Amino acid sequence: MNYLDQILESSLPTKPSRWIAGLSITLGTGAFFLPESLKMLCIILSDHTILLIRIAMPLLIWLLGSLLVLYTVVQYYKNFNSQKQLPPPIPPPIAKPTELPKEQTDILLLLFEQGELLTFQIAQRLNMEDKEEIVKYHLRELTQKKFIKELSLPGIGPPGQHSWFITDKGKKYLIENKLIS
Repeated sequence: MNYLDQILESSLPTKPSRWIAGLSITLGTGAFFLPESLKMLCIILSDHTILLIRIAMPLLIWLLGSLLVLYTVVQYYKNFNSQKQLPPPIPPPIAKPTELPKEQTDILLLLFEQGELLTFQIAQRLNMEDKEEIVKYHLRELTQKKFIKELSLPGIGPPGQHSWFITDKGKKYLIENKLIS
């Protein structure tokens, strides 16, 4: 590739821009001889009109050609830069487990460590004997989330007490949140 080709390649980076430039130069130069062509078609023009055609037509063709070349080059660089500066794709968000209240996390940890416990035992171990209704509320919440299960066996423990144990989903929550290893 010679030096002239390198200049043309950097100035006119696309084939359409090179074609338009070449065509407008050729047509503009040819338009200078338009009055002679019109005479051959038996069209009579005044000297003033011939001069106007010789000046105006090439200028008009070269101006339009230059604008078209400029437009194609600008579009090329606009597309080139937009492809070049695309941000890296954003990975899909990883769903994080929702964080539980401290009391519910403590209940899960307790059931994981101790195994099956009765409601009053959970309240005792969490130092919430006087707040057993609050403990029952958190147990119901954990049951709805399927983190624990209730086991109601007649004749075991005090009346109204239920036995609770942690499910695999509850263990998964503890592991994913690095509460156990």
